[in-house]
Amino acid sequence: MAVRRTSRIQAVMRRARKARAASTVSRRRRTPDEARDEALAAARALFLAEGPDALTLQRLGAELGMVHTNLLHHFGSAAELQGALMAAMVSDLATAFRDAAARLDAGERAPGDLADVLFDTFDKGGGARLMAWMALSDRRESLTRLKPALGELADAMARAFAPQSRGPLAVESSALLLLMLIAAGDALAGDPFKDLLACEHHAARKMAAELMPLLFARRS
Repeated sequence: MAVRRTSRIQAVMRRARKARAASTVSRRRRTPDEARDEALAAARALFLAEGPDALTLQRLGAELGMVHTNLLHHFGSAAELQGALMAAMVSDLATAFRDAAARLDAGERAPGDLADVLFDTFDKGGGARLMAWMALSDRRESLTRLKPALGELADAMARAFAPQSRGPLAVESSALLLLMLIAAGDALAGDPFKDLLACEHHAARKMAAELMPLLFARRS
């Protein structure tokens, strides 16, 4: 009996220590920038896991271990929180596009690898869900911030796929548009259609990688 009682006491003490640790984490002091960055990271995780309906100040406060009124100091409303998250994710998309362009120019990636980069960006990175959310909520104006980065990527594609060609820039832009549409569509609705058509999981990704050099070869 004594052994059993000691075991129960130890279990209670362990739970108490965990509760104190969790309380310490939730009450730790954050700088304004740290609190905002932490809130946006948690909001992104909620959005990717459950969609935009989960992006409320109450839900985010619960995820962060703080009362939702504290979030009002950083985001005046759920709409402002959502706008900040959209802007952060658009910025990350632009960074991904610029990184892909730099790697193509540096020869670190074969042109066919570009499909993998964009498919991962739109799927695992949440780019496709972000664009669908922005389109459905009529908040597409933030996407204009992607224009410079997309231009850099289109130029890098031209240099990597057809360096001797002198065709119009519209060719590169159209090729990049096609690749993005395939990647975004695959991220949003690829799985059910693959099941219906009995296609392998990476069928669209492989097709896109094979298609891009052929599009540029037509103008060389």
